[in-house]
Amino acid sequence: MPKLVPGLAVVAVLGASVFHVSAQGPSPEWKAKHAIGERYEGIGFDPNVSAGFHLTALMALADPDPRAAIDIARDDEIVVDFYSRVAAPYTLVARELDRSKNYWMEPREARTAKLGPNTFEGIWKTDRLRELRKDVLTAVPVAGLGVLVWFSKGDDGIYHVAPAVMRASTAKPLQTITAYRATFLPDMMIDDVIYSVRGGCQANGASKVFPGGGSVGRQFPGSSFYVDVNIPTGYSGQVLLEMATPGPDGKPDEISKTRYCFMHPSAAR
Repeated sequence: MPKLVPGLAVVAVLGASVFHVSAQGPSPEWKAKHAIGERYEGIGFDPNVSAGFHLTALMALADPDPRAAIDIARDDEIVVDFYSRVAAPYTLVARELDRSKNYWMEPREARTAKLGPNTFEGIWKTDRLRELRKDVLTAVPVAGLGVLVWFSKGDDGIYHVAPAVMRASTAKPLQTITAYRATFLPDMMIDDVIYSVRGGCQANGASKVFPGGGSVGRQFPGSSFYVDVNIPTGYSGQVLLEMATPGPDGKPDEISKTRYCFMHPSAAR
């Protein structure tokens, strides 16, 4: 069952049918002020607002959570593992899932993924998070951070993304992944959200819908929510996550549908 992530509620309007994959980031002025080495990192940015809701993180689910082993009390590096179904440039951002401090991390230079397993490394250090932890007003919990790795929107209107695994550089990569969590942030009140998951990445594909999915319910602006994507045992290949608002008949409205494609399994091979 989808659950809500506590966040900040603001004045809202009813209804929505616009969806975006790109996380709304800070301004160029904020980036200039928070440039650290090869990255931008800090808190307190004021994101732009636009109608709809945004995919802000797509993470692999694991127990124990690899984020729990990241120790910012010592000098270390946070790395991100992901599996790419294409060889292409990608955008990677890390941010708070509940927006309490509006934390953001982004590389200053774009990178290109290779087909298959990738590790984003050499940029994200623990030093800045350690500095922020010195004050309760700026401290950012590592376990509350999410990562979004996305590539582009195809000619068919499908967004190409990759589930991320966030871990300490000294930890071993995950070897087995069976489920994922997609987190979204609305900019306005959404009366209801319906989602489904199936194999293949065709907009009008005839593949069987995976178990799960359904209605997420009403969502409020500034308050994140997530859906969990569980992959059937034995399945390997492309996965399509489809988000939509319901039409007058209660079924997913075709106009409002937004689709995200990724590869499973997304663990080290």
